[in-house]
Amino acid sequence: MIKLKDIMSEGIKWNTGMRKMGNNPTEKKTSEYFGKASSFNEFKKMIKGLPKNIKKVNVPIELGDFNPKSKEFRPNDTKGIIGMAEAITKAAKEAGNPVKEYGVNTYYSVFHDEESGTDKANVHFHYKSSKAFADRMAADKFLD
Repeated sequence: MIKLKDIMSEGIKWNTGMRKMGNNPTEKKTSEYFGKASSFNEFKKMIKGLPKNIKKVNVPIELGDFNPKSKEFRPNDTKGIIGMAEAITKAAKEAGNPVKEYGVNTYYSVFHDEESGTDKANVHFHYKSSKAFADRMAADKFLD
């Protein structure tokens, strides 16, 4: 059965994960809040749909594949979050390294829920160069 949420967010790939807790069977879960968006419009939907217990959202304020500086926003400041993301998207395009994907995650990712202690979300930008950077990191050549 197709859910309305799935129709409304076709460009979002929601995070899915599995975990085994002690002797309990493995649990498979798909996030309702966190994942990757293929377009800026889908990213905006993710920001507007963050869960109520998120108290902070970290958004990069500079370009870069690895650990860019970020700014902390309150989740109800969707204008500020989206505005910063829009500025980064524009700057990346002008630099010739456009954003290919937008990510929103928490430390617990898929297993975040309303009762958990997770109160901070992180925005990530995946650029044209991100795959090459990941390949260099995996090959231990990130300092070259």
